[in-house]
Amino acid sequence: MTGDTVTFNEQWSVLASASQTWLSSVGYNTNGTTSSAYNAYGVSPTGSLIYKPVPNVTTYLTYADALQAGDILPTTSGGSVPLPPYRSTEWELGGKVTLRDSLDLNTALFHMSRPYAYNTSTTVNTVTNYALNTNGEQVNDGIEMMAKGKVSDDLTVFGGVTFIDPMLKNTSDPTTDHKLVVSVPKWQGNVYTEYNIAEVSGLSVNSNVHYTGRRAADVTNTSWAAPYATLDLGTVYKMTSFGHEITWRAGVNNVTNQHYWAAILPETTGGGSSQAGATNTVYEAMMGAPLTFHASVSVDF
Repeated sequence: MTGDTVTFNEQWSVLASASQTWLSSVGYNTNGTTSSAYNAYGVSPTGSLIYKPVPNVTTYLTYADALQAGDILPTTSGGSVPLPPYRSTEWELGGKVTLRDSLDLNTALFHMSRPYAYNTSTTVNTVTNYALNTNGEQVNDGIEMMAKGKVSDDLTVFGGVTFIDPMLKNTSDPTTDHKLVVSVPKWQGNVYTEYNIAEVSGLSVNSNVHYTGRRAADVTNTSWAAPYATLDLGTVYKMTSFGHEITWRAGVNNVTNQHYWAAILPETTGGGSSQAGATNTVYEAMMGAPLTFHASVSVDF
């Protein structure tokens, strides 16, 4: 990997980088013989045009093109076949404002796309034939807003909201074309706050609120996972004993004991998105963690 930032003046600069990637993948049949293999390489470039109208405001336009390994798809016999590498691309337009040198406010618009692969199957005379496809693309358009830093001397906040439209396009199948990608919510939000108790040196309390919106539970968007929100509460106490810093932590996760699905995945050997585009895919859902108490202590030597 190599990169550099070229500064033209106080307002304008360019950041450019590139990485060289070598990929090697082998798929095997159930008897151990090789079913498919490839060796590939390529350059992944990234470039940003940066403009600072005033010292505490930064705006940028970024383009990235990344080479990544293809999905692993199962075969009829139970083996696996690696698909050739993909290229993912992204455009991002964003800005950052720093207030009082301690609080950063960020926002960004983004457009990302990548090829989408899955198995399709046809049954003729009780014999099922599988076809391996890179058919269509996943297109993510969205906006994110974030805040991080100190709101006051004792209150620190880190959080954000993301809206994303994760669309599956150009699949040549009307039942899956222009449908939402499985398990990707349109809305997500998270706010973490930490407050120092001024009256007790070293003592702080924290909270973390997380929201996940409704998600598609199958590729045809006929089944859905409900939205959910969780609340975590905790406390941290730092003290010094015999010259060593000791940190005590305790807290409660999922205070309201919400029942929710943490993730929805295709039940395949390949995992990930490798069969998430097939109408006959069987999905499995992972349950979220229930009400949980935790405590720990650490010593800095």
